[in-house]
Amino acid sequence: MIGTVLQHLVSSRGKRRPAFARRALGCSMHERRVTDIALRFFDLLQPIHRLSGRHRDLLRVAALVHDCGRRFGARDHHISGAQLVIQDKLLPLSARERRSVAYLVRYHCGKVPSLARSEYLRDKDRPRKVRLLLAMLRAADGLDSRRVSATAIIVKRKDRRLRVQCWVDSTQMEKAQKAFLRRRKYKLLERSLDLDVSIRLGELLTPQ
Repeated sequence: MIGTVLQHLVSSRGKRRPAFARRALGCSMHERRVTDIALRFFDLLQPIHRLSGRHRDLLRVAALVHDCGRRFGARDHHISGAQLVIQDKLLPLSARERRSVAYLVRYHCGKVPSLARSEYLRDKDRPRKVRLLLAMLRAADGLDSRRVSATAIIVKRKDRRLRVQCWVDSTQMEKAQKAFLRRRKYKLLERSLDLDVSIRLGELLTPQ
């Protein structure tokens, strides 16, 4: 099922069919926002991580389906989502790509084990590179929520310093602080690329 939906999501035609994606996969604007942020990280940090366009495509696919397990409920959705990726043979992915996407879905939230203990990746999958994608996916997921989203996100890099400015409606500031300032979502990115990540919230006043 998610293989069929993903083909719609990653095609130009699929971009105009969000209602279909929501019904079949539980996909919402959250997935699309996370995808946009993750790819922005990828492009901005490319001089540091030096990953290829193939890795960018993997990140895009993983971001689009990272919450696919929510169709069975929010609890342990990262686990059920990874199982869906492994089991759905309609996904237009090679075996190697499938393992990588399953790994990214499985660990986009929660604790991240050492690469030596990964049950998804093999040595030939170049796990250290896939882990860099995970770092960007986790950070992107940390900058969006189903309960609150930023009106605008500005990301700038200077050397090893990454500055993220989130502009949020004044009525949503408390929710945004709880959602966007979770340092654990950015630690892997900091460690993996030796970055100093700073998240700031700006308040947009609601017109009276």
